[in-house]
Amino acid sequence: MNTLSSYRPLKYSIMTAILLLVIPTVVLLSLSTYFGTRIGLLTSYDSLQKQTENNAINAIHLVDNGYAMLEKSIEHQLENAFIPFMQAYEDANRDPAKIDLHVLQKQFSKDLGAEVDLYIISSEWIIEYTTFDLDLGLDFKPIVPERFIKRLENMLASSGFYPEEMGLETQTSRIRKYSYMSTPDHAYLFELGVVFDQFNQFVGRLNLIQIMDDLKALNPSLDNVRIFEGFQGRVYGGSEEEISESLQAFIKDVIDNRTEVHDIYQDDKLIRYMYIDRGYEKTDPNAVISEPRVLELTYNTDSIDTALTRLLITSVAISIVAIILTVIVTYVISDRIAMPILKIIDGVKQIEDGNLDYRLAVQSENELKFLEVGINDMAGQIEERNRQLEELVDTLEMRVAYRTEELSNANEEISVLNERLQEENIRLEAEVDVARKLQVMLLPTEDELKQIQGLDIAGFMEPADEVGGDYYDVLQHNRHVKIGIGDVTGHGLDSGVISMMTQMGVRTLFNQGESDPKRFLSVLNQTIYDNIQRIKSDKNLTLMLMDYTSQGDIRLSGQHEDVIVVRRDGTIKLIDTFDLGMPIGLDEKSAKYFKATSLKLEAGDGIVLYTDGITEAHNMDKELYGLERLCDVIGQNWSQSAEGVKDTVIADVRAWLGKQKPLDDITLLVLKQKTTTHQA
Repeated sequence: MNTLSSYRPLKYSIMTAILLLVIPTVVLLSLSTYFGTRIGLLTSYDSLQKQTENNAINAIHLVDNGYAMLEKSIEHQLENAFIPFMQAYEDANRDPAKIDLHVLQKQFSKDLGAEVDLYIISSEWIIEYTTFDLDLGLDFKPIVPERFIKRLENMLASSGFYPEEMGLETQTSRIRKYSYMSTPDHAYLFELGVVFDQFNQFVGRLNLIQIMDDLKALNPSLDNVRIFEGFQGRVYGGSEEEISESLQAFIKDVIDNRTEVHDIYQDDKLIRYMYIDRGYEKTDPNAVISEPRVLELTYNTDSIDTALTRLLITSVAISIVAIILTVIVTYVISDRIAMPILKIIDGVKQIEDGNLDYRLAVQSENELKFLEVGINDMAGQIEERNRQLEELVDTLEMRVAYRTEELSNANEEISVLNERLQEENIRLEAEVDVARKLQVMLLPTEDELKQIQGLDIAGFMEPADEVGGDYYDVLQHNRHVKIGIGDVTGHGLDSGVISMMTQMGVRTLFNQGESDPKRFLSVLNQTIYDNIQRIKSDKNLTLMLMDYTSQGDIRLSGQHEDVIVVRRDGTIKLIDTFDLGMPIGLDEKSAKYFKATSLKLEAGDGIVLYTDGITEAHNMDKELYGLERLCDVIGQNWSQSAEGVKDTVIADVRAWLGKQKPLDDITLLVLKQKTTTHQA
């Protein structure tokens, strides 16, 4: 009887399946509840923030509107107050030093029913005379914005009345309003600073600081509210709190850039800065310049953090309790399910041990009852089939003996055939080796290439198989030079034989003095075609022939790859040979397709001929080497000798192939004009 080394009780598998279904569901429900409540709390938190900020901005605008009402009620009185001020200036023959400002101060205070200070400002924007001794000699230029200086210049140059914005004194929180008027000679600018105590009760209702404190009481997440005003970033409402230079610079940056909202997180708090647009920057140079304001709101997250922590603890506790209850219930259910199955397993083991007379008896009315009946029937069938199997074994032993004898005879025949096949392979390898050596022997030798006057020549050919289908040759006869390059379709023994036929045909016609390119190719085509038909092959080849004279005159004929013409400076020109002919051996009637074209090589110029085994070489990524890359390598290295150019191109092609084996024959012929000589 086999034993299971990795046996696992069924009830544990059932428990695992149920728990894997229930526990993730409980966890997902808890997470869903937690994150849903969390989103609701955060939404309420954000909504309360927005409401607080809107209330703060509305409060600031409400206070501004209240001050605007006060200003309208007193500006006419202030304008009339300048009449005796100007009269005193005229009575003193326009010499401010002769004016008794303190006498005027008492008169103005009595007439206006308010505390008044008088200022006389020079055209250099320095307070030269005043009833407020602390401001005597004060220079406006370094302490006020440039736009305010421009406004003072416009006031001095005109003769109107210029009231400024009403505001609170920094130290006393009393309402003070300044107004200006230029002297008739535009030499001085008079200023009145009036404090209106009768407006204090009204100001109490416009106490912006108190309004901000009320906002903090309404929003428990709001720790602090501050309002910065002025271009120096002072705290609104007379606070003596010291502001750091970095904060002042930051407030100035917010004002200059008019940043609507800027958030900073510091010590688990959110500090939000909001620019309050009061229209201080206007195109009208004479308009009242309102002090810019920046609202600072400091929020804490204590309440929401506490609520989220409590929610998380509750969710985790509920999940743990649900999982424990699930484990207990699952254990009970799985035990009841597994008990009948364990009895069935025990009965199956009895049958497995050879007790085929044993029959199961399971107290169950579900699907297990069908399993019980099936196993009992199976035990009876096994007993019957054991008898049949014994009879079958006897029959098989007889058949195996007969088949063994047949296989022995077949093995002897296969051994004889293998010996014959091995002999045939040896013979074919010898024939292919002879063909390869013949093909290499027919290539032009180094001595032959050196005898070609005017040309530096280097050639290379490497077949993809033992015998290749590429062809190139350099022939010289009676001071004439003919250069050829071709590519037979496919490669192997047939292609190699056709390339050798082509070499013999070209040499024969060339030695016979045939000089007409059309007739030359026509006769060669007929000869190759007849031979291809004789050897019952379907191959053909592209072939391009080049006639050369030592003066650098070139005549091209026949269809092959593009001819690469390289000038002395490395520039490239391509000549398409498609219209100069058609493949050799494809059709016996192709004389009308053969044509020729001419070109001239100067000293240092040259021609590069190649087969598609170079341009169609694949790298590891299945990318083609390509004609463009070939031309780039040739042009960049043309200053080398023909041999150097040839070696560089072949090395680059091998680097491109990498570990890839070439799929086609590779042939390259580099010809470079040495000098131009004239023959008699």
